[in-house]
Amino acid sequence: MKKKISFIITSVLIITTLFTAFVPASAASLAGTKNIVFKVANRSDRTVTLKLKGPENYTFKVTAGNKKSIQILKGDYKLEYVACGVTHKSDLSLEKNFKLVIRPCFLKMTRFRIKSHFGQTIDLRLSGHDYYKIKVRPGTSTWHVLAGWYKYTYKACYRTFSGKVHISKKGNSEMELHSCAWYADKAKTTKAKHKAKHTSKARRPATVVVKNRTSDTIHLYLIGPKFYSMDMESGKTSIEVVPGKYVYVYHRDNKLFTGKFRIKRKGTKTIIIEPASH
Repeated sequence: MKKKISFIITSVLIITTLFTAFVPASAASLAGTKNIVFKVANRSDRTVTLKLKGPENYTFKVTAGNKKSIQILKGDYKLEYVACGVTHKSDLSLEKNFKLVIRPCFLKMTRFRIKSHFGQTIDLRLSGHDYYKIKVRPGTSTWHVLAGWYKYTYKACYRTFSGKVHISKKGNSEMELHSCAWYADKAKTTKAKHKAKHTSKARRPATVVVKNRTSDTIHLYLIGPKFYSMDMESGKTSIEVVPGKYVYVYHRDNKLFTGKFRIKRKGTKTIIIEPASH
């Protein structure tokens, strides 16, 4: 009886040792393999092939006017794709879900250079003709954005910096992010201050009513005195806009739809997005 008990105990110890030696290593490997979602919204009128090179390599296509999501491993990647005849290359540090929007070809992108004197990565936000969240690393980096005026904000030196920047269509615009030591020098800070000139006159808003009769979310562009870019859910949506002449553009079922209209002060214009079978 004692020999039988001793044999059982010995067997349990051997199994426990083997389980401890092999299973945790496998479990740790699985735990470290965390995926994120890489989303692409292709709003151009051409199919785009994207290549990601990093911890794993991925190549996939997104057809015109469509969206696609894939799961990838976290990590640092080199992204490359050709859209509207232009080759785009960028370095991405992907630690959480990421969305890439490929703009329509009629919206011309321009180069915007950022020179950062900080010793760490800065999160820069631009809000204007479009909205951008840019991770600015130390040194000089170049980004492709829509031209125009933008409001910028970023946090550094235990404070929030904000202001306006104009990005030229010529692609020669540059923004410099000074170090904390630079801002500590009051004399330099005083010289660096500039007054923003408000040249546009205030106008009474007009209203554009969008009736999306499809079951899908449609991305709509309004191009005129101001630029508007927004997702239209199914149903009726009202948007306040600056009066003037506009061109509207949207994709539906891989087709591009455009139109023109003029809207006066306090006026109303209705845009109807019909389903494909209409």
